[in-house]
Order: sequence, then structure tokens, then C-alpha cells
Amino acid sequence: MKYNFNYAAWFKYCLIGSGLMMAGFAYLFFFGKGLNYGVDFRGGAEIIVQFKNATTETELRSILAETNIPTSSAQSIGEEG
Repeated sequence: MKYNFNYAAWFKYCLIGSGLMMAGFAYLFFFGKGLNYGVDFRGGAEIIVQFKNATTETELRSILAETNIPTSSAQSIGEEG
């Protein structure tokens, strides 16, 4: 089977689409929510813990708020239970 596809004919359409996507990404980067930098870029420590009893993120966040650590955060990883 032999294919004959004229790539040069689609160049201007791809260039316009690529430019629109780059403009959209630039808009989201500067005016949107921004990037979600991980601990690698923000600095600090990442601690992964596992609890014996069921614990919600809300309970853990309230405990972290009481410790006077201003930039602490909590999120769940994996399946619950």
C-alpha cells in the first residue's frame, strides 16, 4: 500500500493552529491560575504517611493548622481505605 499525502499544503493551517495554541497557553500561564509547582520547585519537604484508622483530609488539615506551620498542605494519594 502506498500513501501520497501532500504535507506542504497543510503547512499554513498547522502554523495557524500551532500559533493559536501557543497564544492560549501563554494566556493561561500569565492570566490563569498559573502553574501548580510541586515541592521540587517550591522547596520544603514532602512527607507521605499511612494511617491505621480512617482519617479524612479535613481532619488532617485542621491538625496541621494547629501546628502553626503556615504553608502546610494535605492531599490524598491512591485509593481510600
